This record gives sequence, structure tokens and C-alpha cells, in this order.
Amino acid sequence: MNKYAIAGIALLLGGVLSSAAYADVAVKSCSIVFAKKVNAESAKKFLKDTQSMRDDLMVKQLMLRQENGKDVRDENRTEALQWEIADLQHELEVAARKNGIPSDGMWCATNCELSSSEKRQRQS
Repeated sequence: MNKYAIAGIALLLGGVLSSAAYADVAVKSCSIVFAKKVNAESAKKFLKDTQSMRDDLMVKQLMLRQENGKDVRDENRTEALQWEIADLQHELEVAARKNGIPSDGMWCATNCELSSSEKRQRQS
């Protein structure tokens, strides 16, 4: 091996290790901040209360992926699934807030106070 190959490998290895260390610190700090804001009982209640909603959300997301994977997809079906997903995400946001869990926009970027059907009506 020549010296350039060794230097390249060393640089690559250093970049990978520093990225991994940075990602680990970021994940731990987010987890610590989230853990300080939420108590276990409210999280347990939220998970119990929203089990069926979260199941529905996962199924709808899988259906959307399947629809998007088709060679010829039904645009109306795709749009309907997207709206249904947005509605479920909004309901989960509301349930999280009701249980004292800060969502920090985990699902919705803007207008979290409005459901997707309300947003559609405003856009019309």
C-alpha cells in the first residue's frame, strides 16, 4: 500500500468515527430532554389510549407505500391516503398534548391545531 492509500483510509475511518460519536451524543441529548418532560404514567396512558390509532396509522402508511410502488398508481387513492394519514397524525398530536407529552411537531409541521379536513376546507 502506498502512503496515499493509507492516508485516505485514515481520513475515512476518522470521519466515520467522528460521525458516529456525534450521532450518539445527539440521540442521547434528545432522549434526556424528552425523558425530563414526560413522566412514565402519562406515556403509558398515551400508548394505551392510542394503540388502535397508531396501528391504523402504520397500516395506512404501508398502503401508501404500496400505492406509490405501483407502475400506474391511482392519484385519487394516493391523495386520500395522504389525508387519512395526516388526520391520524393530528389526532395523535392532540392525544399527546392531552396526556402532557410534548410533541414538538413530531408529526405536523404547521397548523397543528387544524385537522387535515379543516385545512382542506380552508384551502378550497
